[in-house]
Amino acid sequence: MSRILFICALCSLLVAGCDFKVGDEQAFKSSNPEHMENFMALLNKRNIPYQYSEGYIRYKKNVRPQVEEIEGLLSHTQSIQFKNEKVRKYFRDLLDEEGVEYLALEKENGSWTMWWPHSDEQERALSLKTVEYAFEHKLHKEM
Repeated sequence: MSRILFICALCSLLVAGCDFKVGDEQAFKSSNPEHMENFMALLNKRNIPYQYSEGYIRYKKNVRPQVEEIEGLLSHTQSIQFKNEKVRKYFRDLLDEEGVEYLALEKENGSWTMWWPHSDEQERALSLKTVEYAFEHKLHKEM
């Protein structure tokens, strides 16, 4: 029995050591829990492997360029909430058409879209198109 426990313990150490080796990892931490959630959501969306432990997001050094890109995105995030589902879907479809990255988030106070426009002009144009859509379809009262 003790031999089986020893083998199990050895295997678990080997598996744990495969993910993030000493000297091969970087870590990120923010005092803002929402920022950490958004950071992990973008890591997941981009299929970047990481571990969350003891309040830190740990990732391998070789993905540092992608992580820096995410840090840059999070520094100029736009968030918007449309309560009307049709308006929200229209806006997200516009973002897809324009190739704008976004996250669809469900929070306690409803559905939010966190997005990263390529420019101020694009931000204004997409927002305006969405408001025009809502008015054309008489959905503006429910926005």
